[in-house]
Order: sequence, then C-alpha cells, then structure tokens
Amino acid sequence: MTDQKTERLVKKIEKAGVRKSMKEGHLLDRGDLLAMKVQVMPSLLRITFGFGSLVIGVLSCLQWIWDKPGVALVLALVALFLLGFTIFGIRRTLSSILEGMDAASAGDLMEAAVEGICSAVGGIFE
Repeated sequence: MTDQKTERLVKKIEKAGVRKSMKEGHLLDRGDLLAMKVQVMPSLLRITFGFGSLVIGVLSCLQWIWDKPGVALVLALVALFLLGFTIFGIRRTLSSILEGMDAASAGDLMEAAVEGICSAVGGIFE
C-alpha cells in the first residue's frame, strides 16, 4: 500500500476503534480489534454514488410522469441500489484487511492504529 492509503486506513481504523471502545465501555482487546468492521469504500466514491442515486431517482420520476412505468421501475431499483452503497459503503473486518498485507506492513499498521485508539480513549477508561 502507498503511504497515503495507509494513513487513510489508519485513520479509519482509529475512528472505528474509538467508536467501538466507547460503545463497549472498555479498551479493546486483540479479538475485539480483529473483529472490528472498518469502512474501506472511499468517501468520494460514496458521495458520487449518492449524487448518482439522486439523479437516477429524478429520472425515474420523470419516466413515470412520461408514462413509461417499466423504465421507471428499473431506474428506481438502480437508484435504491446506489443509495444502499451510499449509506452503508463496503465494510470489512480488520482481520480480513490484514490478511491481504505482508507481516511488516500489517504490524506497522496495527501499531499505529492501536497507538491512536489508546491515545484517544485511554484516559477515559483509567
């Protein structure tokens, strides 16, 4: 991975880790960290899907007005599909992300992520 992608991934892991720590009320252990789901779909792509969903939804309404219900239904389904990706994105567990990396990169990534999570929530639970 490039440094920019790694930095973004570390930030996403930290954000997910802080959220999960606050939800569970304690610092995460190794099993919790590896089972944690992390958003891997880029934000720009999710925003693009959102605008695409809006445009296709409007086109679907226009097709309905122009008395083409078959086309309107297909466009509405495509708009809903894109809206689903906009809302939920693509999330993977941290363990599945680390499986695709070499050991040194995975170790550095985990070290940076755990350090960030602990610095953010460590003082709260002590």
